[in-house]
Amino acid sequence: MATQICRSLSEKRVEDYTITDFIIYRKWLETRYNPYTVQFATIVLKNFFMFCKNQNLSCLNPALIKLHRIMAKSHRAVSEKEYELILKTISNEGHDEFRTNRDSLMIMLLWDTRVRFRTYRSGIKSI
Repeated sequence: MATQICRSLSEKRVEDYTITDFIIYRKWLETRYNPYTVQFATIVLKNFFMFCKNQNLSCLNPALIKLHRIMAKSHRAVSEKEYELILKTISNEGHDEFRTNRDSLMIMLLWDTRVRFRTYRSGIKSI
């Protein structure tokens, strides 16, 4: 991606870039990279043009570069079935009531707050 920007910048002077050039570049990015990478590249270019404006260079107005909203991904690390299996495993371990309640409560809290607990799940055999 960086080489594409550098190659593109060597073809034109900064003041010759238009919003059409930016749209073409963003569409090129969208066919090759995930939305977060496209968002990052957009921010970098917007900041670059803002820097140029602050240096009194004639260039594309950074206010014309809009950031697309990205739909957040689900962060659920385990399914409900896996969650129930973890709770069942904890209660079947044969530990004292305090330890069983403590571990169950910790898992329920993680589940209810949507905190990822993939690491905990991988270490379940050690409980």
